[in-house]
Order: sequence, then structure tokens, then C-alpha cells
Amino acid sequence: MSIRPIRRIVRSKPTVEGAGVHLRRAFGFGTTDDFDPFLLLDDFRGDNPVDYLAGFPWHPHRGIETITYVLAGTVEHGDSMGNSGSIGAGDIQWMTAGRGIIHQEMPKGDPAGRMHGFQLWANLPADLKMTAPRYQEVKAPDIPEVTDDDGTVARLVCGSFWGQRGPVTGIAADPVYVDVSVPPGLRKTIPVETTRHAFAYVFAGSGKFCNASAPLAVPTEGVGWADTSLPQEADNRCLVLFDRGDEVSVEAGDEGIRFLLVSRKPLEEPVAWYGPIVMNTQEQLQQAFRELQEGTFLEAAGGSQRPGPPVDAVGLPLPLTRRPCATMVSGLEGRTDLTCQLAGAAAMQTSRLADANCRCLAAEGGPADPACQEWRGIMRSTLNRYRRTAITLSLTAVVVLTLAAVNGAEPKPNVPALGAKQQGLRIDPNILSQLLQLGVLYQSWGPGPAQSRISPTVISRLRVHAEPSGRAAERYVNAPDERRLRAVGPSSGAQIAEQLAALSTQSPVPAAKFVPGVEGVDAGIAVGNQYIIVAHDHQIAFFDKSGNALTGKDGFATNLSATAFFGGFLAPTKADGSINYDNINRYLNFPADAPIKPDPDASPPTFPCVDEFYDTRVLFDPGSKRFFILSAARHQLWPDDPKTNPGGQYNALVRRYVAFAVSRTEDPRDGFHQYMLTESNYRDWPRMSVNGNVFVVAHNAEGAADSYVAYVFALDALKTGNQKALRFRLTQTDLGVPAVVPVTHFASPDGLTFLLRPDGATITIIAFPQPGASFKKPAVMKASVTLAEAPSMLRTGAIYRNGKIYFACVKKVQDGPPERYSVRVVRIPIQVSANGISASTSGAQGYLDWAFGKNAVEDAPTDLVSYELPSMAVNQAGDMLFGYGRSPVQTQKPLLPEARYTLWYAAEAKQRRSRQLQPGGYQPVKDGAKINFYAADFTSTVVDPADDRTFWTALFYGDPSRPGAFKTVIGKVVP
Repeated sequence: MSIRPIRRIVRSKPTVEGAGVHLRRAFGFGTTDDFDPFLLLDDFRGDNPVDYLAGFPWHPHRGIETITYVLAGTVEHGDSMGNSGSIGAGDIQWMTAGRGIIHQEMPKGDPAGRMHGFQLWANLPADLKMTAPRYQEVKAPDIPEVTDDDGTVARLVCGSFWGQRGPVTGIAADPVYVDVSVPPGLRKTIPVETTRHAFAYVFAGSGKFCNASAPLAVPTEGVGWADTSLPQEADNRCLVLFDRGDEVSVEAGDEGIRFLLVSRKPLEEPVAWYGPIVMNTQEQLQQAFRELQEGTFLEAAGGSQRPGPPVDAVGLPLPLTRRPCATMVSGLEGRTDLTCQLAGAAAMQTSRLADANCRCLAAEGGPADPACQEWRGIMRSTLNRYRRTAITLSLTAVVVLTLAAVNGAEPKPNVPALGAKQQGLRIDPNILSQLLQLGVLYQSWGPGPAQSRISPTVISRLRVHAEPSGRAAERYVNAPDERRLRAVGPSSGAQIAEQLAALSTQSPVPAAKFVPGVEGVDAGIAVGNQYIIVAHDHQIAFFDKSGNALTGKDGFATNLSATAFFGGFLAPTKADGSINYDNINRYLNFPADAPIKPDPDASPPTFPCVDEFYDTRVLFDPGSKRFFILSAARHQLWPDDPKTNPGGQYNALVRRYVAFAVSRTEDPRDGFHQYMLTESNYRDWPRMSVNGNVFVVAHNAEGAADSYVAYVFALDALKTGNQKALRFRLTQTDLGVPAVVPVTHFASPDGLTFLLRPDGATITIIAFPQPGASFKKPAVMKASVTLAEAPSMLRTGAIYRNGKIYFACVKKVQDGPPERYSVRVVRIPIQVSANGISASTSGAQGYLDWAFGKNAVEDAPTDLVSYELPSMAVNQAGDMLFGYGRSPVQTQKPLLPEARYTLWYAAEAKQRRSRQLQPGGYQPVKDGAKINFYAADFTSTVVDPADDRTFWTALFYGDPSRPGAFKTVIGKVVP
């Protein structure tokens, strides 16, 4: 009897496989001679569904067997033979791919969100490579479990062990696959046939494996550890590779040890291997990929020409659409350019070998062909570079390649030399939209596996659009109406005086206020039960409710730019080096005659690639207890530059996109699931709202006829990071209007989600019910009211609470220079019945349309001030808090731009006088007859979810230390 020496102990390495499954790879995609005939072992486990729910969508296999062993959760599967089912905890699936199969495997967590399983790939011998595919599925109760006298337990998956025979039969080379559990402190010797390659993979506890002094055999009868080389310890996620011998010996640690013990006779046959296809020769391998392209892969395998279910249920069939080969390199012609991309690029999860010559795959390309040899050299070097990266043909790669085929994506025609420049695929978003029905990209941000993060070095390469804080007004001098509020009906001084006469009390003193040291404009605040997120001038910062900056988890920042936060959608590659298919620049659809073309694979990406996130808004939803962050994205063609942007910022080259993020928990430091739409957003300032299981994103401007107005997502799916979250889109045809304002909700008892459309003085109110489990587009209901005059643009949105819709805007009271505004508040009662919805302008039912202006106690009678871009919040009692910037126009004493708020108690007839939250700190800047008093796009006011009577507001004010600059102040107001 001889103990097997230990050749090496290695720890499994993190990787990302399939469509985004985070797992640990024990071995695979390298030299596997030591494991022959085993090719790969993956350990996929986790408590966070986002790490595994993306799964392993439709992909082909030939020439191998895959063994899936589940310990927790389930794996749903389907294949091209029409089989489908699910394996759960303790179950085994042994799939023999043989001559060819296309299947998918989609992990699902248990009720606690846990998923744990293993997949082992085993090579088939040459004479069985083209055998008929089949499944063997064994349920947990049918797996033999043997308990030795000392308490050691062995679950026998396959082969013979301790006098028992495993349930999986008819397997080539008769492997042995055992799940072994050894009690704490016990030393155990386990027989393994000498002629077999063997390894153990530890997945619970730890232990010491006896290490014989190779090549000598070590007697084990009556011999202790001292008679051998020192034992080697292995703990969770360690792989132990053994040399020859007929036993392995292990001593369990304090918590015991559990490991897989796998052995099999080596095949000792040549291996030709790319991704999911494993053959014996390069010719066989090339034939397999040629059949995939030509649509005969399953036909050659004796099956139908396409899998039973459609790929990802989007109508994209396999095999791929064939397209004739174009000129790949000057002077070299081929027939199968897409095959080159498939075999070289997709199979290794990179689309950058489009310059590779195709002749070696054509009939005339032989081994002596210099071009073929050069191509093979490129393929070998690239394989060495990426062999530790995920190689499975994921749905992403299939979609990208099919889009390339449908769209005619070809490499650039003037490639100077073979392989001199790697080209990325360009994808037409119109085709993407047709195939995927709604283009949604996904990233994650925050603590988590390294593969989910974008490398800091990649972020540092991004060209971030940054300007001095005080220059925002200069940026917007020539901006259109959505940047500067349009003038609406004048109001007389007598009306203002009448309002002032009715006021006798001030708003309450703020219970707490703090300046978190943030600078800029566009103040926004989201208040949770324990934490606060502040957005300001394209910056995002996390605080506790005392105003203290939060300390990040795992080194992640708690104060960063929106561009860095959403930077995963700009990076050419992921942290593990694989191509980032969620780079929005891969989905830009510029006109064919555009004077400049974007190159997302450049470092940094070339102009005019999208390189900035801006106009950031934040929201906390008390129902889901989640934070939401929304940003617009743009490339730098948006300013009025006649050289690169003829026609202004809304010409045919301008692109704006929407990204949004949902926090994983109530603590924003735990990270976010990030999504990005691939359809242009027309203008700045997209909007969002949440109601029950509904998350709405709406454009801020009118698009083309019958364009999409709003996107509606199932919030339950977004919270888990589901990249295929149920959703639908609302068009102009659906709503009857070209643009809407989503309304903020507070647990609407009727379940309706409201949208608002101002059109002159007419306000159209649109509502739809909760879509239900199927999340199909529901029918909408409508009502409308006509106000005395048209409201300004509702930059800060609207609120639905207690059966009423509220919104605040401004009303012009003086034409310029300078223009002067007052605050206008509108409250519209809504009735919901079986017949739909109706709206009222009856004061008896609670209708209100009111404007207020100069109302601070310290104002002199002749002072003229302007109230800019107000926001409002409404609590359960109906109290309203308004926040705004207040700027001087004509004053008797120095009055500088300041942050103010005003409270209106529900039981009182009119609002109270305003209270200063923060004084201004600089004189207004004069530019001839024009005076620049402000440079902010909006302010933010919200209700505290932990105390409904408490309000919070984020406002801008003049920075006392720097003329022309602004800061953000956050205040807490308790009525």
C-alpha cells in the first residue's frame, strides 16, 4: 500500500463565466495534462443572487461531458433536443454532449438566496466524440451514501467505492466521483486505483493531507506522520493534485473537512480545444465552428437545425446567420469571416481578432500557407493571454456576433498589416433594439467580487468633463428652454402686497443643518432611515443623518463623480481583462456620413465617445427601502461648436443616454445594481419615480413621432440585479402625449402610478395600475384640468399623496434685465373610481393655484428679489415645504444669493414667511445690463421616511470664499 504524494496544492481563482456568473475555477483552460481526462472544475456559490442569476444562456458543446452537482439552490436547464427540467440540492446531472448539443443552465437561489454547485468537464475519447448526446439526471434520494464506522460519510456520484456503485452508468473510462465528509480530528485513508489521475477539491472545513516522499512508496500500517514528508494543509476552495499511488490520507481539522475526490484513467489523446468545443485535431475543431456558422452544427450531430426554444426568448435562433467573407486584410480573401470571429473572438470572449486571416479555415488554406500560419500564431498568443478568462460562448457573445452578421460589421478597410490593430465590433442600436426588444446594459458598483468592478486604472483613463464650479452659468448662456425657465404670466405688485399682508409668522427654525463641504450646483438629496445621499454638480456623496461623511466599505469611495460611479458603462474592458460589452459606446448609432467616428476600444475612448455622466438625481423609496441614482450621459458634441457640432447641440450627431442604479440594501455602501438604456434620451434631465413594484424612467423632452416616452421596470427584479428584468415601454401612441413628468408616490392605496403632461395651461394626468406578475403593459387612464395660466417646466417633478397631485414651479413677475420670479404651487385633487380617474379645480375639494414672492421678515418695502427653481415636499398631514434659491434684484441693503425655505401648514390658509437656511457670500456678477444671480438647475426637498413630519432640503448658495462659486447646504426642518 502506498500513499499518493502531493504534486501541488492550489487555491481556486475568481472568474466570471457565462453571462456574468461569479465563480471560482479550480483548474481549466490551460495545460490540463495532469488532470487528463478532466478539463475544468468550477465552484459556483454565493449568497447574492446578482452573482449567479445571469446564468449560462444558450451555448454549444461537442466532444465532452459535463457533470453538474448541486448542493444549494437549483439549476434550470434546457437543450436543443427539447429536454428541460431542474436539478436541486443534492441532485446530479451528467450531460454527454457527444457530437453536438446546444443548451442553457440557469442557477436559481434557495429561499435564503444561496446557490452552491460544481461543474466538472470531462473529455470524451476519440471514438466517442461523435456519440449521440444524452442526459443522466439523478435526484438526491437516489445517490448512495455510505457511512463508515468512524463517521466518515461518502456520497457516491459515479463509479465504484466502498463496495457501492454510483447511479450514473455507461460513462467512458469509468470515473470515480465521491463527495467525502471526514469528522473533526479524524485521520482517514481512502483507496484510489494506482493507474488513475486523482485530485481532491476542499469546499468546507480544512485538513492535512499526508505527503509521501515521492517517488518512494510509504507504508501506512502503524506509521504516523513522522514517517513521511510533512503533511500539507488545505482548506476551503483548495485543490489538491495527487501523484501516483493507491491511497490518499487526510486528517480533518477542528471543523472537519468535506471534499470532492475525483479519479479517472487518463485518455492520453491529443486535445484541440476552443471554448465549449473539445476535439482531437484542429481540423475537427475548425469543422465544428464552420458548422456553427453555416447552420449545420446540430444537423451534423443528427439533430434539427436550431434549438427547441429560441435563444434567450428574443427570437434569435442558432445557428448564426451566415454572411459572405469580406476582404480581411489587403490582398487576402476568405470565405468565412464570421467563423474567424466565432472561433477566435467569441470563443475566447473577445471580439478583437476581426483582423485575423480567414484563409486557414477555407478549403484552399493549408498548413503551409504563410497567412494561415500567421493567423494561427495570433490565435495561439491570444489564447495564452486569455486562457484564464471565461471562454464559454455566452449569450452576449452570440448576440454580438449575430448583430455583426446581420448588420454587416466588417473590419476597417485600410488595415496596414495583419494583426497590427485589434478592431472592436460596431453594433447598430436599432438592430439591437429589435433583437433584444429593449436594450438594457448592466454593471455593478460597490463591494463584491473583483470581476464585478471596473479597474481604477480604467476609470483614471476616462476623459471626464470638468469645469471650475463657478463657470456653470457660462456653460448655459446659450442653452435652450430646458436650461432656463421660460417666462409665464406677470403678476402685479398689488397681488404681491396682498399676499404679504396675510402673512404673520415665519417658518420654523431648522432643527439641524450642515454643509458637507460639497461644491457646485444641481443640489439633490435622498433621505433614508439611516443614511443620506447628496448629489451636486455631477458629484455623489454618502452621509449619515448627522451630516457625517460615511466611511466606505472595502475601499470603495463615498464621495465620487457620477462619471466614476457609472464608469463601468464607459470602460473598454472589465477588471479581468475581458471585453466590456456594457460599454455604451459600442451602441452609438452615428449617421453614415458623420464627419468623425467614435472608437470605444481606444484608451482613452476617442472623441466623440460618451465620456461623462451628469445631471444626477437621487431618490429613496420607503417601500422598497432602496436608494436610486439617475444620471444622463453624453459625449462632448453637445456644446455649440461650429467645427465639430454644426447646427447646435441638438443636431444629428448628439447623443444622450440614461443610466440608473438601485442600491442592494438600505446602506448605499453595500453597492448598487446599475442599468443603462441604449436608446438616446433626446435632452438633459431624465426623470424617475417609484410606486410599489414599478420603477419609471421618463425623457425630459419630446422625441420623434411615436417614440418612446417612458420605460417601466419591475422593481423586484432590479433589486436583485436581474439583467432581464421585466419591463415595457410607453410610446406616444400609448399615452397620447409626447413627453411626461413621472410623479413621486407614497404607497398609493389605489396602486395607480401617475404621469403628468403640461401642455400650455392644460394638465393631462395619466395613470396605470400595477402591471401584475406578468408585467404586461396595462391600459392607461386619463384626466385633465385647465389652469388659469400655463405653468413653467416642472424641473423638480410632481408628488401624488393623499389623493392629490402637487407640483411647484416659478411664475415670472418681472421681465429682465434681470428677470424675476416667484414660487407657484399647484394642488389638484384626483378621484379614482371604477370608471377611471377624474381631476377637479374646485377649491372645496382642495384645489390650489397660488404664487408667493417677497415674504421674508427682513425685507424692506422696496426690495425686489427673485425665487429660483423651487422644490417641494408634502407629508402625510398635508403640510408642504418649499425650498429655493433667493437672489437680489433691487434691495436697500446688501442681499446676496442665499438658500431659503418656506413651510405651509395644511391647516393654514397661506404659506409662512421664508426662513434663511444659509446666507449668500458674494456679490452678483454683472455682465453689461445682465446680472447673473444663479447657476443651478434645481433644488431638492423631501420628507424623512423615519419621521413623516420632518423635512429635508438641499439648496445652493453663494460660496463666501470664492466669488462666482456655489456650495450645497443640507437642512433639516421639523414643523
